[in-house]
Amino acid sequence: MKQMAALFLLALLALAFAQYDEEEYLQEQKQYCQQEEQMMDSCKDYLKNKCTASTMPITWPWKRRMSSCQQLRHRCCQQLAQMSPPCRCKAICRAFQQIQGELVGHGSQQGQGQTAKAREMAMSLPSICNLYPSYCDIAPTGACY
Repeated sequence: MKQMAALFLLALLALAFAQYDEEEYLQEQKQYCQQEEQMMDSCKDYLKNKCTASTMPITWPWKRRMSSCQQLRHRCCQQLAQMSPPCRCKAICRAFQQIQGELVGHGSQQGQGQTAKAREMAMSLPSICNLYPSYCDIAPTGACY
């Protein structure tokens, strides 16, 4: 009987430590992801469509404008590639949330159109960069999944 009680106590302790380790791991992962989310400037610019013809000087030739877009996308993909896969979609979603307020502030119809386009780009950004996961689910409201 004492052996059974001792085994039960050991099993209970093992379960408590396993749960503590998992909670500690999740907390560390959250902090790690938050640190990585801070390096998203190029992705925010890319999602805000800062590489469209209307945001670049008219005096720039078309080739130079396209080159600038490719460089912006490339820098964004580099930033995402440096992140751990579990953090990528969270970082992309947070970047979208940060620019969402700016885009909506541009006027109701135009802002909504820009927001929808930015959301679509954000969801497919990992695929554009050939990264895993290849798709991020972001609600129309900007909520992250």
